[in-house]
Amino acid sequence: MENKKAEEVIKRTRSLLRNFTLKWRIPERYYFERKLLPKIKNKKVLLVGLAPYCKEEKKVLLKNKNELYTIDKNPDVAYLGNNHKVSNLKDVDFPSSFFEVILVPFVFGYETFTIRKQDVAEANECFTNCYRMLKKNGILIVGWNKEFNPTSLEGFNTFEEIGKIEIKNK
Repeated sequence: MENKKAEEVIKRTRSLLRNFTLKWRIPERYYFERKLLPKIKNKKVLLVGLAPYCKEEKKVLLKNKNELYTIDKNPDVAYLGNNHKVSNLKDVDFPSSFFEVILVPFVFGYETFTIRKQDVAEANECFTNCYRMLKKNGILIVGWNKEFNPTSLEGFNTFEEIGKIEIKNK
């Protein structure tokens, strides 16, 4: 009985710390996890990029009865995935018009993919493949940092922009 109480206290403490850390140190991840993901329900979703701190994203998407697929080019994080493929976004081979939602958070312009001149062609290929995999009227959600702006890329401009949210640290 005491072990269960201790486990519950640890679980709640971790949750509080994560909320605090996200909200004040990483507001874009807070918005993504706590505001955006809960609105995605009963969809076929591709989540691009995994890391141990992404467990919450997977949990929220599955809780909302989404059919979740994941990809990451790092085979060491495959255990975190769901219907997982070890691949990068430009080469992943899901069927055409397969997904209703593709989520590419915190990939472009972050540690895993910094845009240099030689990367522009690869980024264009990534967006071209996203376009191919999305169903008509599907939704592509891309997060990027201030050093990278995909709106200048040819592949990105095949999509119609329906909204933009900017989140800045105070």
